[in-house]
Order: sequence, then structure tokens, then C-alpha cells
Amino acid sequence: MKKPIRGRQLSKRDLYDEEFFRTHFAKIEIESRLEFLFNRANSLEELLLKAKEVNLTIDLKQKM
Repeated sequence: MKKPIRGRQLSKRDLYDEEFFRTHFAKIEIESRLEFLFNRANSLEELLLKAKEVNLTIDLKQKM
């Protein structure tokens, strides 16, 4: 069951299940770690190295 969220606001009237909260808060945590890393990395290699230090894996995709 998916519920729309406006920004970071949850609706007080809607019911949310446990799986929704797991994914929602995990997504927020990952986004905050990435914002932290983007501000401190000067190059792509440095970004990948720092991402490993905070337990994030970044998979690069090749354009075809």
C-alpha cells in the first residue's frame, strides 16, 4: 500500500505499514549521507572512497 508524501511530511490521517517506514527512513538516511559526501568530495574517486567508509556502495552506469 503506497501513500503519497509531500516533501518529508506524512499524512496523519493515513495508515502506514511497517515496510513503508523501513524504506522511507532508510531512503532519508541514504540521502543525508550522500549530501554529506557530495559537499566534501573533490573528485569521483574520492567520492567512491568516502562512500565505502560510510557503508554506501555506488555503482556507476555506463552510457551507451
